[in-house]
Amino acid sequence: MASLPPSLEVLDLTNSELPPSVSLAHLSQLRVLHTYCSSIDDITMSSLPSSLTEFTLVSCTLMRTASFAHLHALYALSVISCDLSNELLLTLPPSLVSLTAVCCTVTPTAVLPLLPALRTLVVRDTGIGDGFVASLPAGLVKLYMVSCDS
Repeated sequence: MASLPPSLEVLDLTNSELPPSVSLAHLSQLRVLHTYCSSIDDITMSSLPSSLTEFTLVSCTLMRTASFAHLHALYALSVISCDLSNELLLTLPPSLVSLTAVCCTVTPTAVLPLLPALRTLVVRDTGIGDGFVASLPAGLVKLYMVSCDS
């Protein structure tokens, strides 16, 4: 990854994994990242550039201590078949416009942080509860909630 040019704006790793504890800090122009079956630890997550606007994680392992908070430009996040802890949810940046969580291990006690820009939310096959629903932002325009346990 260190040899990738810093001018890179889109990185699609759909058919490959990010190496553990890899730093992407040198990709200062990165706007879009799609990754599959990767282990996203604190080192990798904290190295993501603040320019990131779209982030897709499929079948990834996310460390409970990781954080999205520094991704101030992030407007679209898709998390599919991943462990999405309640603590990690609370670090979602207020810039988020679209959030998709499918087949994730979200618990019934999970709540969303203040997400004033959130307009589209897709949750499917998760364990969300009443607290999550109560924390939905007032400006939400589209809600797709399918096969949620609670």
